[in-house]
Amino acid sequence: MPPAAGESTSGASWPPPAGVPLLDAVTHAWKESVFAPRRFFPQLGRGQSLAPSLWYYIAVGLIVSGIGLFWQMVFPAAQPSYLLARMSGTPMPETHPLQDFLLAPLVLMLSLFITAGVVHVMLLMLGGAKNGFATTIRVFCHAYGAQLAAILPFVGGVIGGIWMLALAVIGLREAHDTTTARAAVAVLLPAFLLILFGILAALMLMAGAMAL
Repeated sequence: MPPAAGESTSGASWPPPAGVPLLDAVTHAWKESVFAPRRFFPQLGRGQSLAPSLWYYIAVGLIVSGIGLFWQMVFPAAQPSYLLARMSGTPMPETHPLQDFLLAPLVLMLSLFITAGVVHVMLLMLGGAKNGFATTIRVFCHAYGAQLAAILPFVGGVIGGIWMLALAVIGLREAHDTTTARAAVAVLLPAFLLILFGILAALMLMAGAMAL
């Protein structure tokens, strides 16, 4: 798909070229993937090693988890788990925010491979997976950069989640050289079903609490 006006497909920014300071490379890759996805994501379909993208994802994920830990300690009553427990009448889970932070790498890796696996199967069914499962993983690694919107209290998680979905659609379209419709269905249909399941589960918890 041709780049938008003012964009160029040259100058691939990830993995970082030799001699480029790592912090500069990560910062540049984040800016490119989040704010210029049509320039950044086509390079991810060229069969590079998966390791650099995984390290990038873990680094960003730990920053996001650190931000989440900070906001949990500053505004504990505004966290989704607390609000859900209040609405459903169930006791709060006895976990410390620091425990969630320490488990973040494991949770990040599990969620990455499960999410990418489901979406890649959808792409295969739609005939849009042209460059392999590793490409889908790389796309989600870099789309996750949008979650740094979590630095905004209360609304950052929602903004970051929506932004990440949009980047995933653009990234899959560009990296797999497929259509926007196929990429959108592959990303948004599982997301919609997951949200629907979450809403139904919350309603069932609330109904059970009211029945007691």
